[in-house]
Amino acid sequence: MIIFETSRLQVRSLSHTDIVDLLSIYQQKKNMRYIQSGRTDWTNTELKTKVERCNQGENGGLYGIFLIENQQLIGEVGLFDSFQDATHLEMGYILDHLHWQKGLGYELVKALMNHAFSKLKVKQLSARMYAENQGSIKLAEKLGMEEYQKGTTPEGREFRWFVATN
Repeated sequence: MIIFETSRLQVRSLSHTDIVDLLSIYQQKKNMRYIQSGRTDWTNTELKTKVERCNQGENGGLYGIFLIENQQLIGEVGLFDSFQDATHLEMGYILDHLHWQKGLGYELVKALMNHAFSKLKVKQLSARMYAENQGSIKLAEKLGMEEYQKGTTPEGREFRWFVATN
């Protein structure tokens, strides 16, 4: 099922065959260095279970990011009920490093925010990231998100939390 499209990207539900392609993205250290667990030892079964678990709620879910030109899977994007409030979701994405610095993150997150605010009627979106993830911080600022909090994780990593309100 197609969730939304941009001029270059299609965001849609992940099939079982897509999990294999997504797994190759998860197994690359460069792609996972800003992700909370940072794991690169994912198995097909673990990733399939994660996708199924994330897609159980009413709002949000975890979807594949595909290039429209060739239908290549280049990452994942999700809306998560991290706050147990259907009007406040957390967004996150993993984009294969081969597609960084091409404006795809901006295109993706702008469309994701529009989808959440207009289709899902979300009132607030949060994005949390490690402070060293300068690309995502600049993206959040460019999209007009406001910094909500700075802090340090229990593991000692600095983070930034941004919020957008509809």
